[in-house]
Amino acid sequence: MKLKILSWLTVSVLLIGGGCPPSRAAAPCTEPAACRTDMGFEGGHRLTLYVSAPLDRPQPDIRRAIVVIHGTDGNADGYFSTMARAAAMAGQASGTLVIAPRFIEAGDRDKPAPGEFFWNHGADWRAGDLSSRDTPPRVSSFDLMNRLLETLADRAIFPNLAAIVLAGHSAGGQFVQRYAIGQPENPALAGVQLSYIVANPSSYLYLDGRRPDPAKPGAFTIPSSSACQANRFKYGFEQPNSYFKPQSVDDMIARYRSRRVVYLLGEADTNPNAANLSQTCAAKSQGGSRLARGKNFMASMDAFYQPHAHRLVTVPLVGHSSMRMFQSVRGLRVLFED
Repeated sequence: MKLKILSWLTVSVLLIGGGCPPSRAAAPCTEPAACRTDMGFEGGHRLTLYVSAPLDRPQPDIRRAIVVIHGTDGNADGYFSTMARAAAMAGQASGTLVIAPRFIEAGDRDKPAPGEFFWNHGADWRAGDLSSRDTPPRVSSFDLMNRLLETLADRAIFPNLAAIVLAGHSAGGQFVQRYAIGQPENPALAGVQLSYIVANPSSYLYLDGRRPDPAKPGAFTIPSSSACQANRFKYGFEQPNSYFKPQSVDDMIARYRSRRVVYLLGEADTNPNAANLSQTCAAKSQGGSRLARGKNFMASMDAFYQPHAHRLVTVPLVGHSSMRMFQSVRGLRVLFED
């Protein structure tokens, strides 16, 4: 599937109409309605993006790209605004490209545009599942992310790009954690520092069958009940989807251990009955709340997968809020650290 970037017509017109010259000194686009564009594919298929600068003209001032992944509601526009504001708060707006792709599900508040990839119920973009049969050819959400990162690797457009940060909150955190495991090495990204920020997800893809032992805090055990299917994909590697199936589990684990991953958790995200918190047996085997599940997963990395390049960072007094997480002092630090 050949990638092409569709026109920047809407954003260009609005920037020119607002008096901003089309030069490298132009202010970043920050209003979602003006910043919406498409990553286009052959056959008229497209992935909707919100972007702070054009992807089809040279951007020599950009040194960092933040790709932020939205939550369950498909509200990429809101996540784009949150991250654009975070860049401004950090004093990094002029050198940071903010991108918010939209992975839309049937039944979301917005309907898919003609040709836009979307996911039917039962297909999980958070885990790299294939898009709907209604927009053939079907494509994994993770392959779409691979194509987006390849676009950022184009040195003719981004000659000075030094870092790419993939940040996701809630459902987006699920996406980033699983993508960081399944993403193959890409020579096109050599020389670019990749970081992954996994914020308050409902569940994790574990690297083996062990789960927290509810009877022994801090210990892990293999669940005794096979009915729970605690290690079934997307919670473990059993019966993986078509994106993960061809890959070696050992290779994926080795790559994941070496990648810069931050688990960014709200210290007040502790409600075991919170909205959109997965209540499946497999998810509950990871812990009772989002905070507990994140701490337990990090504990499993420390217990069984040392050495690794992962960190746990908690944000005091914050619950399940992407804005308060990413715009907190600690959130800004991990988003913009070298």
